Amino acid sequence: MSPADIIRCEHVVTQIGDHLVHKEVNLAIHSGEIFSLLGGSGSGKTVLLREMIGLMESTKGRVALFGIDWKEANEEERSQIRSRFGVMFQHGALISTLTVFDNIALPLRELRVFDESMIEQLVLQKLQMTGLDASVAGWQPAVLSGGMVKRVALARALALEPELIFLDEPTAGLDPVSSMMFRVLIQRLHQQLGLTVVMITHDQVTLEHLSHRVGILADGRIIAQGSIEEAKQVDHPFIRSYFSPERLLSEEGES
Repeated sequence: MSPADIIRCEHVVTQIGDHLVHKEVNLAIHSGEIFSLLGGSGSGKTVLLREMIGLMESTKGRVALFGIDWKEANEEERSQIRSRFGVMFQHGALISTLTVFDNIALPLRELRVFDESMIEQLVLQKLQMTGLDASVAGWQPAVLSGGMVKRVALARALALEPELIFLDEPTAGLDPVSSMMFRVLIQRLHQQLGLTVVMITHDQVTLEHLSHRVGILADGRIIAQGSIEEAKQVDHPFIRSYFSPERLLSEEGES
């Protein structure tokens, strides 16, 4: 594993029941970049994300974060890995019975090293960082707009000040203005905090605006890995369809 690689997947095979999701996935994500994972429906993007964050284990192969293989890590090492990354799930995954404040405070309280005064300070800081006013801290998730749900989920993902953050379809379900604003927010946080960002997205506008490199999943493998321009040169039906001028014009019309 290169010192510049923050995540490395090597010869990853994933079988769920009779379904072979990944035949052999090889992928390297560099420290400090915004890396986008792209693929059609059912290509195994979300499964690979779950393997990267330790929620699933591959059938064969190696998935390593910060140079540590999930399968070989002991519980202390797994805990250390988890403290170094944050996750923003596609639909926010906010706990409906908790306020905005308590949702963001949850990972801080689970760590059991901060008193409530420090937790309050950190939660308000993360709200401000993601463009939310402190007045929303007492709100319930049910009253939040789609864009606000995304921002609260992002604030929670940033609560432990991770160096690596995973974003699952960060602009899905947002209107064009909210999508644009969220892209700007991600870009600003990436620059200000020096984050490594791993993003699953089907949104070509978001992909083009934010990605330093992409990995494209199809046929159970990574069929392209590199810059967007490099990926476009790979002759594959999914790539030809996804990057077709007609599709981009349609998406830009919506965004």
